[in-house]
Amino acid sequence: MHFSNDFQTFLTLADAYYFLGYSLIPLLGDRDPSRPKVPAVPWVAFQTYRSTPTDHQTWFEHHKFAGLGIITGRVSQLVVLDFDTEATFNAFKTDYPDLLETHTVRSATRQLPHLYFKLPPQLTLPSQKGQGIDLLSDGRYVVAPPTTINGQPYKVSRGAMPKTLTERDIRRIQTFLNTHKLPTASVILSAAHTSPQPQPVGRPPAAEDLHALYHHLSATRGRNEALFHTSLFARDQRLTLQQTQIALVSLHSQQKIAAATVKENARQREREALKTIQSAFSRPPRPIAPSLVYGGGLGRGFAFLTMLSDQLAAAPH
Repeated sequence: MHFSNDFQTFLTLADAYYFLGYSLIPLLGDRDPSRPKVPAVPWVAFQTYRSTPTDHQTWFEHHKFAGLGIITGRVSQLVVLDFDTEATFNAFKTDYPDLLETHTVRSATRQLPHLYFKLPPQLTLPSQKGQGIDLLSDGRYVVAPPTTINGQPYKVSRGAMPKTLTERDIRRIQTFLNTHKLPTASVILSAAHTSPQPQPVGRPPAAEDLHALYHHLSATRGRNEALFHTSLFARDQRLTLQQTQIALVSLHSQQKIAAATVKENARQREREALKTIQSAFSRPPRPIAPSLVYGGGLGRGFAFLTMLSDQLAAAPH
């Protein structure tokens, strides 16, 4: 894989993004295919003040980092709708075709749209996650061109300026997100009791299920507690140490650190994650009542996992 002179492409686009008012961070990109979307530098500070052309030159000319991210939210006056499924995007396109008339980037892996919108300073639209859609605002970032992942580039598919959101636009986006919420525990349990087909019992949770539980716990307990208790759950559900590390280490290392004074590089955060997961696996799995065995399936297990989180976290480690 050749990277000669790539830094000039990154510098050119970084400067263009800078003049649009965006705060940027470098990502590892295809220089580290196992973690291409991971920030290459600590990025908490860039959520409150914008990176500069000098930063960009250091990152892309001197260090030759191979990915670029735009921090969303107030620092860049930018929110992005990131679609994870074609069905969800088609539903949004049908309901709000006018909101497609904005700057659009096609993602590298799923080849689905990222819709960019300008967020006026007097309006608020927080980060949210739904079924097949992720709204990126404060505390998040979006992978941007010219980043490539596994040789597949992020590409601008519609080069217009980002549409400036109005209060009405925000209400409509929020309405769409509300209709695509991740299912609640009551919905999952109701569906499980009324389904004519028995749900499989004892299926190991997938990585995306661990991600869902981690994000749920992060919102209420902080990132370190979330990692520990999610690792306990994985251990109790008979996932291996290696499976759990693959699922959670990269995820945890990308999370925002609450205290801006904490200075950690990506390698330090990975070591922290490995140590925490190892601690969770240092004792044998806890016995779990049959009613708490993960069955997978509905809603990819998210609601079921969130329902269990308090009970599992309260159990002896």
